[in-house]
Amino acid sequence: MDSDTNTAEPSLFEEKLEKTKGSGKWLLLAVILFLIWRFLSNPGTLSGEATLQSQNHVLVSANAAGLLREIVKREGASIQKDELVIRLENPDLVNKLQAVKLRIEILNAERDLLMRECDYREQALSSQQILLENGAVTERAFQESQLKRDASKSALIAKEKELAMLAREKAVLEDNVSHLDVRSPFSGMVVSDPSKRLGNYIVAGEFLFDLVDPDSFFLEFKIPESMMHLVSPGDAVTAKFDALPGKSFGGEIVELMPTIKEETEKVFKIKHVATCRIRLNSFPPDAKVGMTARVTVKPRGLAEFAGAGVHLGDLLKNLNKKSFEASP
Repeated sequence: MDSDTNTAEPSLFEEKLEKTKGSGKWLLLAVILFLIWRFLSNPGTLSGEATLQSQNHVLVSANAAGLLREIVKREGASIQKDELVIRLENPDLVNKLQAVKLRIEILNAERDLLMRECDYREQALSSQQILLENGAVTERAFQESQLKRDASKSALIAKEKELAMLAREKAVLEDNVSHLDVRSPFSGMVVSDPSKRLGNYIVAGEFLFDLVDPDSFFLEFKIPESMMHLVSPGDAVTAKFDALPGKSFGGEIVELMPTIKEETEKVFKIKHVATCRIRLNSFPPDAKVGMTARVTVKPRGLAEFAGAGVHLGDLLKNLNKKSFEASP
């Protein structure tokens, strides 16, 4: 009977080891499948399409009407702030300004004469007052002097009003004439071609040229709201522009915008996205606002998760291996 018992005990022990061994395999397989699923759903990178934008980007329009007579800086030219780009021509506007200036000169001379006349009339009236008090002149003569003094004052006031009105007109005309020389509002690059309209009449408010600051270029990239917690400034980025196949540019995320936007993905299907700005180490020399690029972001959050998954898998493999080695 003791022999039977001794024989049964090893057999029972072996069955337990087999069960443990089998359970360990299934546990390891389940963990590995879970990690594979998580890694495939979050493969350590985010990819998508980004659009080239410029923080300093303006569409320069005409502030005065005139013929597009001269283009000083053409498409692709680098320019400094306040540098002349286009010269418009409007002889009527210039002539009108000259006429207003001439009229102001004449009115200034007439005003000076009126001022002297007012001083004279004021002194004459004072003398008439003394003579009236001494009975040397009549009341009628004194009133006539008073009327002449008042008429001179009225004429001077009217002249000064006319001068003020012409001064305002002159200021407007000078501003318009100054805008016939179209200058750059900031340092940058002309990225449109205005030469096709050379010789055309340009109305005030009409578009002239596109100006960007290449130093302020960035890529605008939209990521799903559900992934935004994994992305942060400093995450590495690789970009490939559609216009430059085969060439990649490195950079990083520099800013996450504070708002979430709704976008229509399909009819009646709304998705929520977060926008981030990407600054590349360099941009294509002929880069233009609106160019598209395929970007790949390597969020540190996803990389840490992937690394943790690998370490966990190795740990489970080692533990399971040790448990198997303990079996006879």
